[in-house]
Amino acid sequence: MKALDQLLTGEELARSLYPLVKHRGYYVARKAEEQDDGKSDQGRMSKAVKETKQLFEQKNYRTVAELVLNKDDFKQARRNKAADYKHTFYRSLLREELHKILNKQQQLNNSFITDEFIANVDELFWFQRPALSGNDILNMVGYCTHEKDQYRASKFTFSAERFVWLSNLNNLRIREDGDIRPLTPQERTALIDLPLEQQTITYKTLRNTLKKV
Repeated sequence: MKALDQLLTGEELARSLYPLVKHRGYYVARKAEEQDDGKSDQGRMSKAVKETKQLFEQKNYRTVAELVLNKDDFKQARRNKAADYKHTFYRSLLREELHKILNKQQQLNNSFITDEFIANVDELFWFQRPALSGNDILNMVGYCTHEKDQYRASKFTFSAERFVWLSNLNNLRIREDGDIRPLTPQERTALIDLPLEQQTITYKTLRNTLKKV
């Protein structure tokens, strides 16, 4: 890798740093995010970054770029595909690469590299927009079709999920002796709080509950 062996021009230095700062890799914010269930996107991502890190360490590569450019160890396409994260790396590995390049170029007396430059690039590398809150969130929420002055409820709020469940109960029909009818008040009462009592609800669950009414 030229950046670790030779003095770079300003253009070459920019071309070395830009992809690292733009594509910063996978950042683990919580331990729960490293759980590998092999099924969810989160689990597949966790499994992939662990495998790429293991390969990186086993072959003693100096940087991620050296691994990616080695066609014997990294034969796949350079980009991820749907539900496939084999080309993802931990952000910590890419940060190490970033600092190796900066420190080596500083040792080679690259005129662009100063302590302030390194600090600024590192800050840019870790920069993350703050989480949305307050009016920033409300600006992204539309208004209710019927209550024009009220915001729409978020999809995964309790009130929204409760609304969906009650709507389903209102639309539920029972076939009995060839006739189709809605729920009786007693049946509705038996089912109305069912989502609060168990996580998964199926038609079998409903039938078993209604048999007790």
